[in-house]
Amino acid sequence: MNITISSNGTMQLTHENITWSAYPGLNEKHLHPLSLEVQSAADGGGQVVYQLEQGKVTLKAEPDGQGGWKLNTTLEGLSGKCHWFHPLFDIDMLETTGAYRLGFGFGGPSGYLNPQQIKELKEPFHSFGMFGAQYGNGYVMISSDRHDAYLNRYDIVASNREDAGLLLSAGFRVEHKQEDRIELPTLYLTFSSTLEAGLEEATARIAETMGARTHREPAYHWCSWYAEYHNFSQTHLEEFMPAFKELEIPLEFIQIDAGYCESSGDWLEPNAEWPLGLEGAFRTIKENGFKPAIWVGPYMVGNRSRIFKEHPDWLLRFNDGKLLTPWRYYDEWKMMGKPDEEYYVLDTSHPEAMDYVRTVFRTMKAWGAEMYKTDFIFWGVEDSTKVKRHTPGKTSIEYVTDMLHIIREEIGEESYWLACIAPFMPFVGLADGMRTAYDVGATWNPVGTGNLIREVPASNHMNHVLWQNDPDVMMLREYYMNLKPNEIEALALFQAVSGGAIVGSDALHRIAQERRDLFAFVRPMSKRTPSTPYLDRPRKHIVFTHEDQVTGRGMLYFFNAGDEAVTELYDLKELLGSDKASWWCWNNNERSEESVKELAVPLPPHSCRLYYTSTAGEMFPDKVTNIWEWIEHKEINS
Repeated sequence: MNITISSNGTMQLTHENITWSAYPGLNEKHLHPLSLEVQSAADGGGQVVYQLEQGKVTLKAEPDGQGGWKLNTTLEGLSGKCHWFHPLFDIDMLETTGAYRLGFGFGGPSGYLNPQQIKELKEPFHSFGMFGAQYGNGYVMISSDRHDAYLNRYDIVASNREDAGLLLSAGFRVEHKQEDRIELPTLYLTFSSTLEAGLEEATARIAETMGARTHREPAYHWCSWYAEYHNFSQTHLEEFMPAFKELEIPLEFIQIDAGYCESSGDWLEPNAEWPLGLEGAFRTIKENGFKPAIWVGPYMVGNRSRIFKEHPDWLLRFNDGKLLTPWRYYDEWKMMGKPDEEYYVLDTSHPEAMDYVRTVFRTMKAWGAEMYKTDFIFWGVEDSTKVKRHTPGKTSIEYVTDMLHIIREEIGEESYWLACIAPFMPFVGLADGMRTAYDVGATWNPVGTGNLIREVPASNHMNHVLWQNDPDVMMLREYYMNLKPNEIEALALFQAVSGGAIVGSDALHRIAQERRDLFAFVRPMSKRTPSTPYLDRPRKHIVFTHEDQVTGRGMLYFFNAGDEAVTELYDLKELLGSDKASWWCWNNNERSEESVKELAVPLPPHSCRLYYTSTAGEMFPDKVTNIWEWIEHKEINS
C-alpha cells in the first residue's frame, strides 16, 4: 500500500488494483482552501497545509512501520467553527465488493454487507471506530486508536453520479469545540488479506493505546432481570441464594437488576421490596458465598424522583431550554414498573450532578458491591452543539469519558464493571465486560434473538482484546418460555462457543436438572475467542471454530438460524487448516474415528451441531461434562 500527495492537495492511496483519491472535508463539504503548501516525501506520503479564509488544516501521511499508513490531522484557527472534520471525504469506492461496519455500541448494527445490501439499507451506513472495504483478495482497513475525545465515524453514501460508486468518508465529530489548536486522533490505513485479520489488528491497536482491561477470566454470574424482572425482591433473594448455594453452582457475582428503587435516579433509596436496604441485600448474597453486584443507570432521572424535584438544574436541556426526554410513558404500562411518566438525562457537566454520581458508586461500594452494571449510557452521548450544558466547552465523548473515569475511580480497580446500552469505544480501558446485543427474551424474533445472532459474530474481534463480550443472559427455563428446546440449546451453545461472559438469569433451583446441567456444561474455563471463517462469505450456517494447533484438537460449531432445514458441506482444511480430521458430534454422539476431508452438517431450523475434532487421530471420550474439556485437555473443577 502506498500514499502519494498531488500538487492540488489530493491524497492518492494505491494498492495493487485499488486506487482511492481523497480530499479532506469540513462540516460535510470539501475544503476550499485559499492556498496550499504540499511537501511530498521521497518514499510516499508527506504533508499538506490547507490555508482557509479563517484558519488552516494540516494533514500529514507517513508510514506506520508495518506496511500501512498513519494520517494525522491538526486544525488551527477553527475554534468553534468545526462540527465535523473528515480527513478523508467522499472517496469513490467504485470497485469495492463489500464493506464491514461496527455499530456505535450495544445492538449494533454490525457486520458485512455487499454493495447492493448497502444501497438497500433503511438506515444510514455508519461504522464507528473501525471500517473495512473489500477489494477482491483483501480489505482496506481504516481505524483510529483513540476514542476518549471525539466520535470517530465512517460513512458510506450512494453517489448521484452514474460513473461513480459508493462514496466513503472517514472523520471525527468535533462539535464546535472552542480550542484554537486541535489535534485529532490518528487514522490508520492498512491492507489485510482477510476481514477477520484486519479487524483483529485494528482492535489490538486500540487496546494497546487505551489500556484495555482484559486481565480477568471470563465471567460466570447471575442476573436477576429475567427471573422476576422489576419484581425481584429481598424475599426472592432469601429464597434464591440458599438454593443456589445448595446446588453448588460456582457463580461469582449475583447481580440485582433494575427495579430496586422507587424512581429512577434515586439509586440509594430502595423501595419497600427491599426492607433491609441494598446493604442488607448485599449481605445476604455474601453470606451464601457469592459476590454482590448492582445495576445503575447513571444518566436516568425519572420525573417522580427526588433528584428531579430537588435538583432540576442538574438535567440536560436542548438549546431552547426544553428538557431532553428520551422516554415518555403516559399510558397504563410503565418502564421497569416504576411510576415515572417521563425520563430525563443527568447533566454531568454540572459539578453537583457529577458529585452525586460519585456518591452513588462510593456508597454502593461501601455497602459491599463488587460488580457494577451501568445501563443507558447512550443517553450521555448528546452532540454538544444541540444541547445546553451547565459547563460547556467539551465534546459529548469527553463528557461521557469524564463520568466513566469518575465511576472507575469510585468502584476501584478490583471491581468488575459491565457496560450495557453503551457506546463501545469510550469504555476501552474502563469496562471489564461489554453487552454487545439486545435483550434476548423468551421468544425467537428478529429484535431479540435476531440481533444476538447478528452481533455475536460481528463483534467477535473485540472479545478478550478490549474487554469480555457479554451477548446477554442464557434463557434456560422450560416454563414461561416460547423458545423451543432446540432453540434454547442452540442459543446457549452459540453464546458459550463465542467465548465471552456467561450469565444465567433463571431461578436455577426451579428449572429442570437437564437445564442446570446445560448451564454447568457451558461454564468458561479460560479466555477463548473463536475464528469466524465465513464472516464475509454467505453460508447458510453460522460457523465458529476453535483449534489447538499444538495438540490438533478442535471444536466446530454450526448454527442454522434460518427457518428451513439446511445441509452444508464443509472442507475441513478450510476450517481447521489440516487436510483431514476425525470428529465426534456432541449433540447426537455420532463420530468418525477415521480422518475425513469433508464434513456434511445437516441442521433443522433454529438448531446447532457441536463437533469435537482431532487432526492427530486421538480417541474421543465417551462424554464431556464441560464444553471446553476436550480442547483444554482438562476437566473443570467443581
